[in-house]
Amino acid sequence: MKEEADLEEVRDSLKGRLTIPVVHFTISLKISIVTDKTDQFTTQIDDLQRELEPWVAKINERQSAADIAESEKKTLSGKAIAGQKAVDTAHSTLEALIQAVQSKVSESDFRRHQQR
Repeated sequence: MKEEADLEEVRDSLKGRLTIPVVHFTISLKISIVTDKTDQFTTQIDDLQRELEPWVAKINERQSAADIAESEKKTLSGKAIAGQKAVDTAHSTLEALIQAVQSKVSESDFRRHQQR
């Protein structure tokens, strides 16, 4: 029985040693196969990205110009709103002045008629 236990222990230790290199080899083999298959796609992607670089630069330039125009539009819109508020305030003030003048003219006319 002791011999069987010793034999079992030797088998277990051998199994562990034989399995590790095989697993390592299998993993390495799979990684290299996948890498070989993806290399052509990586090269194609790199080539296409190089072809698109001028277009990306043009898009970035146009986007920058559009952003500047949008910023200017917002600034001008703010100024237009402020200008409209100033015009509205001026109209209100003018109407108040006209009413005050009309009231004084009416008062003046009333007094003139009473004095006659």
